[in-house]
Amino acid sequence: ATQKIDNFYTVRNLIPDFFENRDPMSEDIQKILKSGAITPLLNQGSPAEPIVIVFQFTEETLKLPLKVSIKAIFMTFDILMKEEDRAVISGFKIINDCGTIAPSHILLFTPMLVRNFVVCLQNVYPMRLKEFVGLNAPGAFDTIYNTFAKPFLSEKMRKRFHFVSEKFWTEKDGSIISLENLEGQQSLKELSEQWCHKVNSYRDWFIENDKLSFDEKLRLGKLSTDLGSEGSFRKLSID
Repeated sequence: ATQKIDNFYTVRNLIPDFFENRDPMSEDIQKILKSGAITPLLNQGSPAEPIVIVFQFTEETLKLPLKVSIKAIFMTFDILMKEEDRAVISGFKIINDCGTIAPSHILLFTPMLVRNFVVCLQNVYPMRLKEFVGLNAPGAFDTIYNTFAKPFLSEKMRKRFHFVSEKFWTEKDGSIISLENLEGQQSLKELSEQWCHKVNSYRDWFIENDKLSFDEKLRLGKLSTDLGSEGSFRKLSID
């Protein structure tokens, strides 16, 4: 737990692309939010069940650098940590719809971005990722995951990542995960619009948060840039 707290603040200096300039009203972040890309399903499931976060690669997200989508996802995490005890206690699942990804979009998934994203998921946020399911995933995703992501994940975490070419995933208990099954009384579009307003309401908080930094001069001991990740290339890029 102490290491994750250290990681949580250290990573803001190591990977500024993910954690700086997070004004929700900026043009790029607004494009992500208004496209319906991010939808936490806060009213589904019991308090003991993980919160489901739907991320859809919309046409708008694919026009932007991947780091913008990642930034918006981590902004969502920050809000959930402040408002939803369930996210910290029971964890969360990410359901990622990849149906709009064309072969030309694969170049968006650079080794550095993919590696840094999964290391942050595993080692930075004090919320447990219980499952990551990629639906409608292109065949190239297996190569991207196995080459750029899997080496940096623990054995336990590797078992929580699944990519399928179909529009549904069957859980061990036989339940089916699909975008259609995730819709309740409100559509994903309606819920994503509500989440857009929620993120916008945190504008002052994000702007103030951007002013904070981790003073490495006060650190006791040596800075570790691997954040506890595994694999042969352990250090995160700090370009």
